[in-house]
Amino acid sequence: MLIVVLMTFSSACKKIPQIKLTINSQEALMRIGIDPHPVSIETDKEIAALVWDAVENNNRDAAQKAILAYEELIQKERKTRDYSSLQWLCQSIFASDDGRKNMLTNQLTEFYYHFFTDSGYLNLKDYMLRKYKFNNFTPKDPEKHIERRAFLEDLLMFNDPNRIKWDNTEEIFKHIPIKQGDKVVDIGCGFGYFSYQFSKKVGNTGRVYAVDTQESYINYVKNFIRNYQLDNIVPIVSTNNDISVNDVVDVAFMCSVYHIIYGWAKEVDRTAFLNTLKRTLKKDGLLIIADNSPLNGEEMNNCFVNKELIISQLIFHGFQYVDYFEITPKRYLLIFRHRPGKLINLGPTSSNSQGKKFHIKITSGNSLIHIGSLDSYDITPEGIAAAKLSLDALENKNMQSAEKAIKAYDRIIPKENFGGEYTVLQWFCEYLIADAEHQQKLIDEPLIRAYYNYLAKDDYTLLKEYIKSKYRLGKEARKEEEGKMMTEEDREIGRTRRAYLEDFILFNNPKREEWEKTSIIMQHLNFKEGDTIADIGCGSGYYTWKFSNIVGDRGKVFAIDIKQDHLNFIDKFVKDQKIINIQTVLCDEDNFSLMSQVDYIFMCSLYHTIYGIYSEPERKAYIESIRRALKKDGRLIIVDNGPVSDQNLPYHGPYITKELIIYQLSYYGFKLEKYEQIIPQRYMLTFKLK
Repeated sequence: MLIVVLMTFSSACKKIPQIKLTINSQEALMRIGIDPHPVSIETDKEIAALVWDAVENNNRDAAQKAILAYEELIQKERKTRDYSSLQWLCQSIFASDDGRKNMLTNQLTEFYYHFFTDSGYLNLKDYMLRKYKFNNFTPKDPEKHIERRAFLEDLLMFNDPNRIKWDNTEEIFKHIPIKQGDKVVDIGCGFGYFSYQFSKKVGNTGRVYAVDTQESYINYVKNFIRNYQLDNIVPIVSTNNDISVNDVVDVAFMCSVYHIIYGWAKEVDRTAFLNTLKRTLKKDGLLIIADNSPLNGEEMNNCFVNKELIISQLIFHGFQYVDYFEITPKRYLLIFRHRPGKLINLGPTSSNSQGKKFHIKITSGNSLIHIGSLDSYDITPEGIAAAKLSLDALENKNMQSAEKAIKAYDRIIPKENFGGEYTVLQWFCEYLIADAEHQQKLIDEPLIRAYYNYLAKDDYTLLKEYIKSKYRLGKEARKEEEGKMMTEEDREIGRTRRAYLEDFILFNNPKREEWEKTSIIMQHLNFKEGDTIADIGCGSGYYTWKFSNIVGDRGKVFAIDIKQDHLNFIDKFVKDQKIINIQTVLCDEDNFSLMSQVDYIFMCSLYHTIYGIYSEPERKAYIESIRRALKKDGRLIIVDNGPVSDQNLPYHGPYITKELIIYQLSYYGFKLEKYEQIIPQRYMLTFKLK
């Protein structure tokens, strides 16, 4: 890829950068995903059982077998997980006194060793029980169990004494110009791995601010510096949008943080965070970023962000790109200088391809892709207040509360919740206060009637359950919050159920036409009677039903989804309506298969997931399954969310700029035939096979 900074001039003669990003392969530019090739949990557990036997029964033979097994697994899987750290702990526990002394090379390692081995290996056993469930371990408090397990798992990896081997951290330190007396902020410090090394470099006259949003991590750092009286490290609990350092520093450092800032943080939070960073960093101070490189599904921690995305974004936020270093094939280092108002022509940063190239002009500091959080929207005080009114209306048939809720949603929808569940809750309140004739009109359309009946069954049981869970209202929600009378399995089932209900409520929203302008999308589709259509990621059938009405009995619509609950709703709807041209298909996340090819494949609000969460092998397999399912003269139609200006609310959180889809699919053999901008937040792309 290349990055070139071009200069244009506004009417006020102020310099505005335009950055040309050149794409020369089908690889995604960013990924926040899950492990695409996990080792069998049974394999993990078999080796972990040796570690358990070693510490529980002082079994040296078991420890030696675990050490060898982990070595083989590390070489085979090329992953770190907890393998390296558990291997090191086995080696240190059963080493001779001199051998152990040689292994405890510094204070950070010594503290780590004692944390996991003191009091009869209390914390190590705690981790093993929570991770591998030895002795039929059942947590008393599922919520705290999840937090505790994540804490121990992260500590094992982040402060792994063998980290220098798989992360080549020694090379990272070589490129960070810190000297005696400097002030440094370590952003996302975790458990102090880098902060400790920085503290030795800045000396007693310098200062290291160890900053993290996780209070439990900072407490570990506090205990560590207290134990060794490291007075030049200052631990700070920060927030997502504020570094919270009340000082000006020479160097700001962050490791494995920026891919989250770029692809997960909200635009407003990222901008606020970078503004606090600029206030904290002195003019001409250095911002140094270590992050993960794309590696065909073998990325460190299964996440990465292409360095060009970071460079282009930070230029717009007043940073000057200085240098790039490859630390390992999985890790790179970027150096920036805080020099507001000055821009440089970067020229090429890397280019290995002699094939086709595409260009994206970047004209703002916004991200090109945003994956977002699991919940669609933030829970705000005004949203909670409106939810309480809605709940009172549903539970007590309180028409005054229903009317107040309708007015409350009128106020907050334009500023908080474009295209979201607020319009659904408002619709139900409107239904409650309507007379019988108007109620019938509201549910006259068959799919809306099925939607209403599903959520309103047994006096709105499902809808009330969702409101209480989402907005933490009622006794059931308090039990969930406190973790009482709930197993970890129950809690996971609850999360899955709420996620399904959230999708269901959003996708089949009776007011969806008002904010999505679905009718405009339908006008641009060339579907006709007799066509065959695959609706991938169909959800609960919003588009499936519309397509069914177009293709008629001679056509066919395949409703394809990974969630059986959605398909169950469609199946019941199809049966009740005596529909013969809809067939549901349960598919895997990275593949689907049909008995026959289709004229059209349609996917709505899905490709940003394929681009930003799937690994390269997973995405390739999925797109190949699309190619196999599509007739030679067929069309692939993608509706997705685009980035919008600060004046517009985004739709449903996640988005992806259309160029990333167009250029990626070009490498997979698809040519863009048509582009339509439906609303500022929505676009539609039509592709054909080349």
